[in-house]
Amino acid sequence: MVEAFQYKNRTYGIAKDFSTLALYFNKSIFDKCGVAYPSNDETWDSLLIKLQELKKKGVEYPIIVNPELTRMIPFINSFGGSVVDSNMKVSLSQPNSKKGFQFYIDLVTKYKVGYEASAAGAGWEGEAFGKENAAVMMSGPWCLGFLKGSYPNVYNKMGIVEMPKNVKRSTMVYTVCWAINRQSSNKDAAWEAMKFLVTEGQQIFVEKAGVLGSNKNVAAKDTDPIKQVFYKGADYATPWKIPTPTGLFSKANDQINSRIKDLFYNKITLDEALKQINENYDSWIK
Repeated sequence: MVEAFQYKNRTYGIAKDFSTLALYFNKSIFDKCGVAYPSNDETWDSLLIKLQELKKKGVEYPIIVNPELTRMIPFINSFGGSVVDSNMKVSLSQPNSKKGFQFYIDLVTKYKVGYEASAAGAGWEGEAFGKENAAVMMSGPWCLGFLKGSYPNVYNKMGIVEMPKNVKRSTMVYTVCWAINRQSSNKDAAWEAMKFLVTEGQQIFVEKAGVLGSNKNVAAKDTDPIKQVFYKGADYATPWKIPTPTGLFSKANDQINSRIKDLFYNKITLDEALKQINENYDSWIK
């Protein structure tokens, strides 16, 4: 959490809190269909079998998937691949990366068990899950407060396990920071505010919003059993930060996401998407 906001040995912000991804599932839907619950030892292949069983039993939307690189990275990494190599060159075409990429797309196009939240009549995965339109979703602890407040019946009958694995475990870690504007005319007051926000203030966010404590003292007090799976994921999570020579990635992220969306709807093939990414990646990060 500290390194996320450091550059050339200088610290530019302090983590507000953090989140990882885990697998939520609706126990009632699994029970109704007679399908075994996902477990912490799940593989992507074994989860696929369970999702296919749910589909056969009439579950229209077994799992919600997003056409976003940030949600696909755990698949790529789990299959032994990476978005970029040690030289910061895009490596999505490498065999292991491509396998993870392909599996993610296949959930939607080949196996027809993965759907966007919009297909399930919702604006995002938490809503689709809360409405019980979806049996499974991959999401973070930010959904806990939302589900508890808006869909308490679902909150009380859900389970959460670690993200499935392939050759290794993988999940994401997301964080944002509090920072002081260098042009601020009230730096001393801002510093006092920041100190509160990353201690007592963070405790409030952790308790009310369901996020994870980036402050070790705050995290140590967070004994909520349902959140421990998210803390455990931090041990092997990949930070949402793609290293580039320029430090820029937003345009590349948008362009890759656009191609993932096209793949969801069979507008292009994976080979075509990878060819476009390889040919244009360097220009996207300038």
